[in-house]
Amino acid sequence: MGFQQLYLVEPDIFPSDVAVARATGADHILQKAVVCADLDAALQDVTLVLATSARQRSVTWPVMSPRIAMQTAWQATERGQVAILFGRENSGLSNAELDRANIHVTVPVNAAFHSLNLASAVQIMTYELRQVMLGQVPSPSPASTDAKDQAASAVSIEQFFVHLEQVLHAVEFIKAPNSSRLFRKIRRLFVRSGMSVDDVNIFRGILSSIEYQLQRKGK
Repeated sequence: MGFQQLYLVEPDIFPSDVAVARATGADHILQKAVVCADLDAALQDVTLVLATSARQRSVTWPVMSPRIAMQTAWQATERGQVAILFGRENSGLSNAELDRANIHVTVPVNAAFHSLNLASAVQIMTYELRQVMLGQVPSPSPASTDAKDQAASAVSIEQFFVHLEQVLHAVEFIKAPNSSRLFRKIRRLFVRSGMSVDDVNIFRGILSSIEYQLQRKGK
C-alpha cells in the first residue's frame, strides 16, 4: 500500500528469515524497521494514535470505522505524525496500551467472527488510508502555524496523565484499589477533546501549583 515506516515494539524474533520470505519483495521495509524497547519509544514524536481492537471495553472510548478513522488520520498529518497501533496476533492490545490511543478503530465484521488476524487488520487499515491519499476525501484545511496550537505528542500527553494521577492521589480524589476504572474515564475526557502543546503546558502548570500548595500545608 506504499507505506514505509514500520515500528516494532519488543518483537520476539527480529530480524526474521520467515518475515523476509513472507514480505514478497517488500523486505526493504523490514530492513528499515525501527525496533523499540517499549511503546513510549515508538510513540515518541506521534501526535495522534489510532488503536485497532475488536473487543468492547468497560470504559467507552471514541470509536470509528476504518474508513472514517483513516480520513481523520490523514487530516491529522497536517498537525503532526500519526501512528496506527496494532496488537499481538493472539491477544491484541492490552487496556493500558489502548489507553494510549486517541481513537479506537473497529472493523464492522460479523459479530459471530469478530476477531481478525493481524495481517488482515493491517491490510484493511492501509487500504482505507491509501484510498484517502488517492483523493477520496477533500484535502484538510490548513493547520495553525502557532507552535502552541500544535497537537501535543503522545509521550507528553502520557507524562501529563502520570502527573495528573499522582496529584489526584495526593488530594485523595482517587483511591486504591478502585481507582483504575475512574482514572480511565478521566483519561477519556482529555483524549476525546484532543490536547495541544499549550493545553498540556497549562494543565501541567495547574498540577504543579496544586503540588506546591500541598507541600506548603505539609501534606
